[in-house]
Amino acid sequence: MRDCKKEGCENIVPKYYVDDTGKKHHLQRRKFCFECSPYGKHNTKNLNRKEIGYGSGTCPVCNGVSQSGKKKCFSCYFNDRKNVISKRVYGIVGYKCWYCDYDKGSDGQGVLEFHHIFSSDKLFNISTREFVGRTWKKVIKEIKKCASLCCRCHREYHVGIIPEEEIINIYKYEWEKINNNEDKIKLIKNKKQGRFCPNCKNEFFKNTKYCSIKCSGFGKRKVINRPSKKQLLQEIEETNYCVVGRKYGVSDKCIRKWID
Repeated sequence: MRDCKKEGCENIVPKYYVDDTGKKHHLQRRKFCFECSPYGKHNTKNLNRKEIGYGSGTCPVCNGVSQSGKKKCFSCYFNDRKNVISKRVYGIVGYKCWYCDYDKGSDGQGVLEFHHIFSSDKLFNISTREFVGRTWKKVIKEIKKCASLCCRCHREYHVGIIPEEEIINIYKYEWEKINNNEDKIKLIKNKKQGRFCPNCKNEFFKNTKYCSIKCSGFGKRKVINRPSKKQLLQEIEETNYCVVGRKYGVSDKCIRKWID
């Protein structure tokens, strides 16, 4: 007879279980008693493991309640993503009104609004909240339909004080400037900064150390700068495989593979 392995339980694990038909089922591998883990419930989890429920973690940023298995709470994740995308958006369109040149830098971001030139093409309202819930392709596609105006110019346009032709001309002029700026084109394409392969020195955009399997094989070599085949054959004629192998820090079998 064995004791139940659950902490605090003093019950005994039986050797076998008899079902309703009188058939015996042997329980050599069973760790817990029937009270802790009822028979036939297919319970395979570790009962001694402390389960972390929802809301049991602490966010390291705001010290609020976070979900189990997550480092940050949902609001901090939302704010981080919102800040990243909004910086990218305003890095493209700028922090000034395209009509009256109102410019307070990043502090005036809340005053600026996006005006759709053609309302029939509008798919959704553009705001920092909308940035988070959609992919960058959808966001930048919608921004290209808009002009960046301050709240006052935006209201004056809809009232009829600012003519529509002036807004359309400004829209075309500003987007032509953006499309001719290489730095802003990179922000639009959202091209990630690449890394350089330590073997071939070429730039690549994978999340790996080397750009290819071939370069990875070269990088993992014990002897990176191997001698040529002619040099090896000459050294072997003068001495033997073992001496040449000791010279380069490898075995004689390795020298034979280099020659082949």
